Amino acid sequence: MNRRRTLRLVVIAIVALIALVAIGLAALPEIVRRVAVWRLAVTTGRTVMIEAVDLDLFNGRLALRGLRVIDRDGGPLATLERLDVRFSPRELFRRHLHIRDATLQAMTVRIVRTGPSEFNISDLLVRKTEGGATLAVTIERFQLLGSAGVIEDRTLTPPRTWQVDAVALEARDATTLAGKPPGVVTLSAVVAGSPVSLWVTELRLSPLRFRATVIAREIDASLAALYLPPASPLSPTRGRINATATIDTDASTGALVTVDVGFAGIELHRPGQEGPFLSAPAVRVTVENLPFRPGAIELGRLAVDGGTVVLEDARLGRARRWQADGVALEARNLSSARDAPAGTASAGALMAGAQVSVWVANLRLAPLELHATAILRNVDLALLRLYLPPELPVQPERGVVNASLQVDYDARRGTRLALMRG
Repeated sequence: MNRRRTLRLVVIAIVALIALVAIGLAALPEIVRRVAVWRLAVTTGRTVMIEAVDLDLFNGRLALRGLRVIDRDGGPLATLERLDVRFSPRELFRRHLHIRDATLQAMTVRIVRTGPSEFNISDLLVRKTEGGATLAVTIERFQLLGSAGVIEDRTLTPPRTWQVDAVALEARDATTLAGKPPGVVTLSAVVAGSPVSLWVTELRLSPLRFRATVIAREIDASLAALYLPPASPLSPTRGRINATATIDTDASTGALVTVDVGFAGIELHRPGQEGPFLSAPAVRVTVENLPFRPGAIELGRLAVDGGTVVLEDARLGRARRWQADGVALEARNLSSARDAPAGTASAGALMAGAQVSVWVANLRLAPLELHATAILRNVDLALLRLYLPPELPVQPERGVVNASLQVDYDARRGTRLALMRG
């Protein structure tokens, strides 16, 4: 009799346990949804909504639908139509998040510039991550499909908006595990009607290592205003940009960047002047061996081929125009490290028919030091008014300048000028 009662109790306990597990598994997706909403809201400091979450721990499947993050101005910061993830449940017991396949569908992001250096996402970029144990991560395949974005600059008058469409990303074989083959990433998008592509190879996540190539074609030059303060003395309002950049990044040595940028039909405007202050049909800028390392600024080579540049200034009472031909600048071996060799630079142009040449030697960046020689031939004296205080009682009106100047500067003795001949 006791044996039967014991057996009955065991059966009841097993049935109850199975029922509890079944109820827990049925409720698990809703629990995960609520926890995800709570954690995202705490992390972002914004209202978060998730329509539904489906989780199958036994088969390693996660699906999320209808994610919305509401920004502080009431507009959407980010939306996501659907996330599908296939993962290995067994690897989780080994503290390894192994994602076999993940797809983000129809994601949108809205970025708004609200101040000189403030964006609606600025607080998210400076948030500190919490410490603690981390999982090893492997992503066999990740896709971002049918996504878009909006970039808005409210510091301009009137405000401007640029659309980012057809965003597609695919990543393969990205992992933090040592000894595994490197991964690859491809990204494509259309920014304000212009194509942008990114290729990443030799990708390793721990320590971070990759080589990236970015190609942008026919980009609206006014987008550069996003990186300039609203009170900037000059800002691009017209023109197209074609750029190619390569980035080699290693966690131990930092990043090494090479950039080749071409500007077409560029116009720079100055506050208070209706027409462009500077315009140029074609400008090419080349940057070679630019490393990004903490505490140091270095530049292997900077070259600017400005071709023909037109300057127009309306501050002289009436608009004056000067044309500069053959504008060129080159700087080599610039560094803020005191023990590095000094750099050099040269610049030249035919300014309104007058030749201007500058050579700089012993150029150091921190603190700034230089020795420069400038040669001016038949330069319009009225150009000096661009650099003289308007309240001076005497202002140059006409004439030409022929001079050779030597300029020495260092932080201890300041600027020293020497007129060689006129």
